[in-house]
Amino acid sequence: MKLFSLKNSNGIEIIVSPLGGIIKELWMPDRSGQVDDIVLGLDDMEDYLTRSPYFGAILGRYANRIAG
Repeated sequence: MKLFSLKNSNGIEIIVSPLGGIIKELWMPDRSGQVDDIVLGLDDMEDYLTRSPYFGAILGRYANRIAG
């Protein structure tokens, strides 16, 4: 599965999957400059398909499907 990575000059990096907009990793530096992944996620993208279908997803099953 394809993943997209965005990184800024402050050392913040996000790894996102197009499958539900899953935030797989979010790397942030702490006060001392140590960078760590702060997202609770699964190790393998295959696990996102076989486990809870919405684990880590920012777009749910009914995104843009419910009207007033």
